[in-house]
Amino acid sequence: MAKDNSTGGEKIALRREAVRMLARRGVPLVVMETHGGNGHVAAACYGEDGCVFDTDQVKSGVLARTRPTWQVWQGDCVRGLALGIGKVLPVTLLDVDPYGDPWPSLQAFFGSERAFQPYMQVCVNDGLMKLMRLAGAYGCGSLAEECVKYGSDGVRSHYHEVCRGKLARIVGGAGYRLDTWVIRSAGRNGTLTHYASGLVRVADRVKLWEPPHHHRGDAEHRRYLDSPGWKARSRRAILEAGESCQQCGATGTLQVHHLTYERVGQELPEDLLVLCISCHNAIHARMPAGSPGAARARGSAGRQR
Repeated sequence: MAKDNSTGGEKIALRREAVRMLARRGVPLVVMETHGGNGHVAAACYGEDGCVFDTDQVKSGVLARTRPTWQVWQGDCVRGLALGIGKVLPVTLLDVDPYGDPWPSLQAFFGSERAFQPYMQVCVNDGLMKLMRLAGAYGCGSLAEECVKYGSDGVRSHYHEVCRGKLARIVGGAGYRLDTWVIRSAGRNGTLTHYASGLVRVADRVKLWEPPHHHRGDAEHRRYLDSPGWKARSRRAILEAGESCQQCGATGTLQVHHLTYERVGQELPEDLLVLCISCHNAIHARMPAGSPGAARARGSAGRQR
């Protein structure tokens, strides 16, 4: 795919804003850059801590010379991330700029074992719109699920919505929810999509399994979910969340997930998380088999948990 270098200024502006948001929170900047390229964007935005990939030997050599304090890897970033390269780095900004499909890189990073931080930023330069104009969404393997939902033409017309939902599902697997979200079309004829998100990690306070003595048992728990008290409490949580999923922003059928069972019947706002069915199922799917609630959300549209 021919590279569109017309949006360098926009990419820099997006990443500088991400760096500023980290600074406002007092979060140190540690970068994972999946496609180093000529290094101009990083030179304009980043500091001395990071890890960068590039498949080109010459470019990798230049990156190694110009970033002596960084880890520089020559090779495929998707395979490298999946193998855990850079896993000990406390990455707080993930920069994905593949001039094409960003989703394998995002999945490899968030699907691997690494030192995930409580808060981080993700910046993406997505080139799939150009490929979709040439071959349709069905030609993009990463969008197979979205093609089923929207159809090939629908994926293109709803691509901003697709990006937000797909990113939310991927980062949700690592315990994050979207906190801030910016997306815009860019490039020649809108063939590039730039987006950035602040991510807050909730898995460090989500108890995916609690010992049985903390749990009230399935029968008693079901009775509690049918009680007027829980219905009022869960409805209040949904209203306070703006009637949208706190992980991906979806509206429609929503459920309320317990982050802890320590105060069942007297839940505090921070004990609960409002989720769409898809995000709720993703959390329960990560629970160990046989643990309380492991299959609780699946197949139960509209039921709060």
